[in-house]
Amino acid sequence: MPQKTTAKPAAKVFEQDAEKIITAGKESFENSAKFGAEAVEIGKDMFEAWTESATALGKGAEQFGGAWFALMQRGMERQVDAAKAIAGCKTLKDVLDQQNDFIRLSYEDAVGEAGKLTEIATDIAQKAAAPLTEQANAAFEKISKPLAV
Repeated sequence: MPQKTTAKPAAKVFEQDAEKIITAGKESFENSAKFGAEAVEIGKDMFEAWTESATALGKGAEQFGGAWFALMQRGMERQVDAAKAIAGCKTLKDVLDQQNDFIRLSYEDAVGEAGKLTEIATDIAQKAAAPLTEQANAAFEKISKPLAV
């Protein structure tokens, strides 16, 4: 008789343990499925952020290239003008004055344009990094929420 008494509680304990294991398995599966869906969403969002970043980088490179080309074109035009002016000089002093003017104007233009090119490059970097930074922060928030519980 004592065996029957212990068999019922053992069966009950086994049933409760099995139920706990099944419940934990279901919760684990649901959490895994939820995490998988979030991972897919994060991946999709990250791809969109990379696309947006690459687009900004491409547009910025076009803008930077245009500014660089304009600088080079002005420099070549200034060289042609300086050569014409030097060709028309009558004295060595006039040649040296023309050459000094050419060098001074070229230097001033280069320094001025360097500032503009730096601004363009900084703007490009900020616009290209912004979508990646935003998405990384959003992904971190999504991932860290379950951890903060």
